[in-house]
Amino acid sequence: MRKRRKNKKQRTRLFFLFFLGFVTVLSYMGPLLNPDVFTFSVFILLLYPLMLFVNLVVFAFFIIKGSYLKALLPFVLIVAGWPIHSKIIPFSSPNLVASEGDIKVVSFNAFYGHHLAKDNVDESLLPKLLKESKTPNILVLQEHTPTVHQWVQQYFDYGQPIKSGEYRTAIYSKHPVSDWGFIPFGNLDNNCLWADIRLPEGKTIRIYNIHLQTNGITHLSAEIMQEKVELTESYFRRVYNILLNYRVASAKRVEQLNQLFEHVESSPYPVIIAGDINDVPISYVYRKLSIGRSDSFLQRGRGLGTTYAGNIPFLRIDVIKPDQHFRVLSHKVIKGDFSDHYPIVAVLRLNE
Repeated sequence: MRKRRKNKKQRTRLFFLFFLGFVTVLSYMGPLLNPDVFTFSVFILLLYPLMLFVNLVVFAFFIIKGSYLKALLPFVLIVAGWPIHSKIIPFSSPNLVASEGDIKVVSFNAFYGHHLAKDNVDESLLPKLLKESKTPNILVLQEHTPTVHQWVQQYFDYGQPIKSGEYRTAIYSKHPVSDWGFIPFGNLDNNCLWADIRLPEGKTIRIYNIHLQTNGITHLSAEIMQEKVELTESYFRRVYNILLNYRVASAKRVEQLNQLFEHVESSPYPVIIAGDINDVPISYVYRKLSIGRSDSFLQRGRGLGTTYAGNIPFLRIDVIKPDQHFRVLSHKVIKGDFSDHYPIVAVLRLNE
């Protein structure tokens, strides 16, 4: 009888370990699955943090019990996910000292200037932080409005921005712009603006300011965060609507990314892509955007690099991604109540 119980217990543990391995491997497939084709891929993304936590707990449990052989599976599963883990917490090199000819790029989703207009916000503090060491060579803004433009004009010396009509992306540059254009995504907020900028030494670079499809979950997430967690039908409906909105928006971002890539391929100049991609580093969109490009945060950043200051914590959805013609010297996230996003600053050096 005892032997039978022991065998049953062993079979249960083996099944658990097999199930753990299967679900963990499945969670690692999220960045590989196009949400425009595999509509369930958004749910796979949600498995990743859960399975990482479970594997860490199981690994620690078996180590404490002295079952080192059983601890091997969760350890292997954790190590196998290194390509994904490293997109979240970088093991980067220290920042390098910049020289006069290097390019300081700032990307900032200004949230229409709502926070900058608050009485308790010192709107002059952010320009001081952004101009630390030197004024940004290029400032790209999303959710740009006349209010935001007035703020830029008051504290910076850029002149008129590159902007297309009422669309809410803008590029400010210290240097001459030889050409520029616009890639529409179908609404005023989400679109792409590009500009060819002539540097003082005579070289030209192209900057893309992108604001990919918004998820539209701000109000829903706020409602969930403000209420007590009660497993009611209303609660699950809100959670489902958040997931549904994210899935639909993810598919749209893939389409927008394809429009962007088609244009980038024709660029005769080194390219920097910067802006708000509204997606996380373990997503399909981020992986596609990273092909042939570095990430200033992964190269020189620290910690989690959180750029979203809204209701959902720990999100890094704003990026500066130069192609192989650039070297990243530094990366910085400027924290403060200036928007529902934090500005990001990168200093780049154009290779000889």
